[in-house]
Amino acid sequence: TWAFASLREQAVFAPAAMSRVESGGAWKQLEPRGCAMLLWSLAALRHNSDRAELFFRFVGDRCIVPRIEHFRAQDVSNCVWAFATARFTHQAGISALTKRASETIENFNHQSLANAVWGCAKL
Repeated sequence: TWAFASLREQAVFAPAAMSRVESGGAWKQLEPRGCAMLLWSLAALRHNSDRAELFFRFVGDRCIVPRIEHFRAQDVSNCVWAFATARFTHQAGISALTKRASETIENFNHQSLANAVWGCAKL
């Protein structure tokens, strides 16, 4: 989905990709960077459906909150940006991300800091 989002092309397989991550425990292998890139891609592609919102919440519950200590600055920034761009809320996920941002603030470059702050302002 990242390549399609970068090209601004609609990925007709995005719902299937979401189902793949959710089913059969595939989400257990989703690393923080992959999680961030997937959410970023879906938000950039404007997958704002009810289905996508449920997926964002699923990822928040299973990937972000329990593994937040493994998220790097760029991962945090991309996730916050994705939630804000998609206009989806997930209180526990956003709280975990903002807490992690404050813990790792020295690792944020200018762009990731700007994106994270913008995302927080929009949420």
